[in-house]
Amino acid sequence: MKTKSPLLKKLTFLFLIGLLFIIIPSPNNVENNYPHKIYELPNTFSEEKLIELITKLNFKFPEIVLAQARLESGYYNSELFLSNSNLFGMRMASSRITLNQGRKQGYANYTDWRESVIDYSLWYATYAHEYQTQEEFLDLLDRIYAEDGSYKSKLLSIVKEQNLKEKFLKP
Repeated sequence: MKTKSPLLKKLTFLFLIGLLFIIIPSPNNVENNYPHKIYELPNTFSEEKLIELITKLNFKFPEIVLAQARLESGYYNSELFLSNSNLFGMRMASSRITLNQGRKQGYANYTDWRESVIDYSLWYATYAHEYQTQEEFLDLLDRIYAEDGSYKSKLLSIVKEQNLKEKFLKP
């Protein structure tokens, strides 16, 4: 991976801080209906809400992100998801900004599932934003994200067999 210049690191950091101010509602704004809010209360999980949040966060390959959430969370039934609100099997971040609330069972722990998605977007903004093709992104996931040697093929299989691209087509 390329080393970033100090200026680029500072600009990336400032962008991420600005993103947090936009997407995380302050206590004064929770009840307001302002247009930049990424999520609303209550925090009950549904895949429809997950797809909506993935869409709002504007991932380049949203179908891969959804496939990761399905795979990593055991289709939303894993102990890690149920106890840590961790959709993506994220570990504690040590060198980037994060929303995790600490470590639980060896993995990042979140207050709710939305924080997990936003934290994944922070990971993405730090490590994956420069990859232009789906192949490059999947290769990155194979190299630095997953411990499973067949991760890439599993994700592609989920995307294809479950027709996940269709979930992100604009009407």
